[in-house]
Amino acid sequence: MTVCSRRSSRRRGGRALDHECALAERWLRGGLAALVVIVALGGLAVLLAAVTETLTGSWVAGWAVAALVVAGLWQPVAARAERLAERLLYGTRATPAGVLAEVSELTRRTATDPTGLDRVPEAVGRALGARAVRLTTHREGMSDRTSRWRTPGSGVGEPDASFPVRHEGQEIGALAVDAEALAGGDERRRLVADVADGLGGVLAAHRLEIELERQLRAAVGHAEQIAASRRRLVSEMDSERRGIERNLHDGAQHHLVSLRLTLGLVEHLASAGRLDAAHERLELLLDQLDTAETVLAETASGVSSATLRRLGPVETLRADLAEAEPPIVVDGEGVGRHDEAVEAAVYFSTLEAVNNARKYADGAAISVRLRESDGALRAVVRDEGPGFTPGSGRGPGRGMRNLATRLAAVSGRVDVESAPGAGTTVRLEISR
Repeated sequence: MTVCSRRSSRRRGGRALDHECALAERWLRGGLAALVVIVALGGLAVLLAAVTETLTGSWVAGWAVAALVVAGLWQPVAARAERLAERLLYGTRATPAGVLAEVSELTRRTATDPTGLDRVPEAVGRALGARAVRLTTHREGMSDRTSRWRTPGSGVGEPDASFPVRHEGQEIGALAVDAEALAGGDERRRLVADVADGLGGVLAAHRLEIELERQLRAAVGHAEQIAASRRRLVSEMDSERRGIERNLHDGAQHHLVSLRLTLGLVEHLASAGRLDAAHERLELLLDQLDTAETVLAETASGVSSATLRRLGPVETLRADLAEAEPPIVVDGEGVGRHDEAVEAAVYFSTLEAVNNARKYADGAAISVRLRESDGALRAVVRDEGPGFTPGSGRGPGRGMRNLATRLAAVSGRVDVESAPGAGTTVRLEISR
């Protein structure tokens, strides 16, 4: 333990105490070195002077020879005396290679430990005989990372002697030690500076690890975004496909039903021998085919939705049902405009209910009524057909399922009332 260490262990101090300790140790080391030089060279000078005087008989010649020899040996002896004094005071001091070897070994053992860099200051401090070490790493785009170590119970303050840590000519951090680690003059400062330079590879590896981790996290996040986007697109495409499927089923079906009814009437007229009437119906059939083709194309391309947005559900239903046989009257007085999703749900659901009535109540009278009341939009489709028993497996199937699915998307519901011989009533309701 050095003089400063013993003094610091008895009382706490700051930078002033560290400075006093370093100054005291410098004087003590210089005094020991001077004592060694005086004793060694003084004794050698006396011995040479005595021997020369004996040989030459002249004390002047003896002391002249002694002075020349002492002058020639002064510098190497002084250097050795300085190192001897330092060893007597501090013991065997670390070398840059030794310190870096210990740091490298610690880094290898903690390569898989994210806190491994925090152990480097302790390794440096123990190797250098320091009481406090601070290692700072500069990180691009992030705040600096600082790791600290102090000798337990030393009470030493914050280290104030800082040395830059460089890698490939760029300063990437700093190594700070207390004054005791620098005791020993310029040679000691060069040692700590060499250690700081040797830490460049360690800090560069840490910075590279941080950057790779950041890029990995960004890549994982980007991959998750791509996966979520793909799932969203698939869901949207599937929803769009199902929407087109429902629109084709609910919208174009009306015209297909009209075609079927017209073909049945033409067959009946031809078998009854009423060829002129059958010919007229065939001409009407051609017009209906053209209309059905147009409706199919508009539904697939979304043009029918544009027409619905322009006219609203009441007027669009009136236009679609104007040529039905028998005629279908749409009563929608007082119904205003609503959100696009609500209007589309009312239009297609009502049209689906009409199509079901035309299929299962062939030739029966059908009425359509739309109303607004109590914050809800309602539509009622009534036919005077044969009716059916709900739950018997007869009557509308897939069409009603489509209708219920479409209404559920806008918080709507559907109720069906029917009985054999009493017709069928379909009630649609969407709460706003």
